[in-house]
Amino acid sequence: MSSTQFVEHVSFVASEAFLADNALFDQLKAWLDKNGEGVFLGFDVQDPTHAHAFVLWQSFEHLINASQHPDFLPGFMTPFSALVASGLTVLHIDFDGNPTTAFSAPVTELSVVTPKEGHTQEEVNAIITQFKESAAAVPGVHTPLVWGNIRKTVEYALAAGWDSVEAHLNAVTVPPVDALAGRLFGISDVVVKHITLKKV
Repeated sequence: MSSTQFVEHVSFVASEAFLADNALFDQLKAWLDKNGEGVFLGFDVQDPTHAHAFVLWQSFEHLINASQHPDFLPGFMTPFSALVASGLTVLHIDFDGNPTTAFSAPVTELSVVTPKEGHTQEEVNAIITQFKESAAAVPGVHTPLVWGNIRKTVEYALAAGWDSVEAHLNAVTVPPVDALAGRLFGISDVVVKHITLKKV
């Protein structure tokens, strides 16, 4: 059995109706329960109007097949459209492990990493490997961290669970994470989101 996990990350500015009643998501949950392998839903800590859904799938092919089924429009797209105000973004990520621990923590870090010109995926991977190997000694982190390519891009995603945003911010100021973070930011552009998720 493969140790990798394909995840669909959907983010968007939530509609006023969805912000007022998060239970609107329940209208598409039956379709997701039937086709997916788990869903985590939540909101951006820094911008609580920005919603995030992480859907675990058996494979990318399974997602494609499910989205081509006749029940996709009434079961998913129609109720989903009521949740979105604007800014819909979809990422397809092949993580190198199961992200459930990261998604189940009080705060989930999602960092999107793009190697800078003149630097390679291998250089970035080497730093992330060191991050992952040293993570168990970092206060406030929930291991394992998961890392993977975002399909059809040159970007990568790191998901990590934390006790709090402060625990993450503190971690990058002390050894060995401080030096690793400095190296990572030196060779790549990194966009960090902090999200509070719950399994639905």
